[in-house]
Amino acid sequence: MASNTSENQTNKLISIIIPVYNRAKTLPRLFNSLSKVVYRPIEIILVDNCSDDHSFQLCQQFKESEILPDADIKIAQESQKGACPCRNRGMEIAQGEYLYFFDSDDEMSPNFLSALAPYLLEHDMVCAPTCLVFENGKQKTRDCVPTDFPHDQILSASLSTQSFIVRKDFLKVAGGWDESLLRWNDWELGVRMLCHQPRLKWLPQTAYHKIYQHTQSISGKSYAEDYKNLLKSLEKARIDVANSALGKSIKEKAYNALAFKHLLLSTHLYLEQQPQLSQEVCTIAKSLMQGKKQKMLAPIVYFLGKHRIPGTWRIYRSLV
Repeated sequence: MASNTSENQTNKLISIIIPVYNRAKTLPRLFNSLSKVVYRPIEIILVDNCSDDHSFQLCQQFKESEILPDADIKIAQESQKGACPCRNRGMEIAQGEYLYFFDSDDEMSPNFLSALAPYLLEHDMVCAPTCLVFENGKQKTRDCVPTDFPHDQILSASLSTQSFIVRKDFLKVAGGWDESLLRWNDWELGVRMLCHQPRLKWLPQTAYHKIYQHTQSISGKSYAEDYKNLLKSLEKARIDVANSALGKSIKEKAYNALAFKHLLLSTHLYLEQQPQLSQEVCTIAKSLMQGKKQKMLAPIVYFLGKHRIPGTWRIYRSLV
């Protein structure tokens, strides 16, 4: 059983929201990690997305097991397909002033909430990097740029689903999760939240959780297979920037970062032997470039991406 934090009486309630879809094999691992979370008070909201295995039954068993007798465990169901509708459904149910989103195939670090909680009162978002675990067992810290600028999020995708605790009122103002996006939805949300200029705190010293990378995840699909979904997310991020109150120079950097993101997608499509799609994305990239320097650099960026040179985005970031 997890122990309470010593300042339990002054802590704010954090709602942990977890979409579930056909994760019967990974839910025991998730539940075991949740049982070790030391922060209190918490509520855990499991939102089943019409699973056709026994995931829903496992969620019910977890609630009834009293493994976490001092945590409020809620189970909901969402008929609209996708993680984003489930997250928004969880947000509607949540009683906490602060929200934390997690995935049903990962392991939560026991001290993550406790480490970030002291900074919540003075910030809209508190963020930290996560640890990626690959199918071969290797682990690495997810790329992290601890900044509050949208162009850095566009290039680094540092704000991923499991990397931030957010004030519920702020997330509502930012618009919640975009239910129309099926890929890169956490990346787009990160861009949009930064466009709203939150009071933000990064704790980049420690990588938390075990975020498992596998072919059964949404991100396991090929770029060509999800071409339309990826373009939709990229276009939504462009709209986020365009509709924001950011200054002109910051917007220009964001557009140049989006141009690079398109170029990188173009190289992936090229490597998947989709030359027509690759060219289409290149054309969009050129339309987003702000300034002659970026247009001159485009062929170099494309060459580096096509040859899979590691850290190409970091090179481009220094030039945006």
